[in-house]
Amino acid sequence: MAMPIRLRGQTIGVLDFYQEGRMWTWTDEERALVETLADQAALALENARLFTETQESAQRMRALYETSRALSSALEQEAIIRTILEAVHRAMGCEYLTVSLVDEQAGEIETRHGIWQDQYDVFPEWIHLTRYPLGHHDILADVYRSGRTEVISKWDDRFDHETWTKFGHERFLRIYMPLKVHERVLGVIEVGYDKHGKAR
Repeated sequence: MAMPIRLRGQTIGVLDFYQEGRMWTWTDEERALVETLADQAALALENARLFTETQESAQRMRALYETSRALSSALEQEAIIRTILEAVHRAMGCEYLTVSLVDEQAGEIETRHGIWQDQYDVFPEWIHLTRYPLGHHDILADVYRSGRTEVISKWDDRFDHETWTKFGHERFLRIYMPLKVHERVLGVIEVGYDKHGKAR
């Protein structure tokens, strides 16, 4: 016996029953049972199709959401960092100000943004040298690991001696502050003053 599998008036398949050696016809009860099975099969197939479509749609929506969130977070992060740096620069009257951000996936900390001579994201030559592994002995990586603010007014073994000498860094008083969100250190803000400039 062949029973069509119908869904909303459309045949989407066939249930085919065969019993070897059977010579008599199917009873009405057996036909009704097979018809019920065909209806249930139609519903099961439709539910499976809808589930698959829902899963695929959910995956697409999740991918779009993650992409948009990443993009919006990047844009928000840029705006937030700039706002923070400009506010700190105005409030503290420092000569320069930088923020070094942590890339946990790459295992590095790198100076990404700053204010130099009152201009945003304009850097002196030595700023472009600041990119270190998170386990490095440099002051930026060390403040990231410790999560503590430090004020340094003289030579420190965690500085790069060549940079210190070449660019006259002995003139700077520096403050290193971890940038934290819920106790997670996202980066380090560095504030620099010229010790020979006007008193602040």
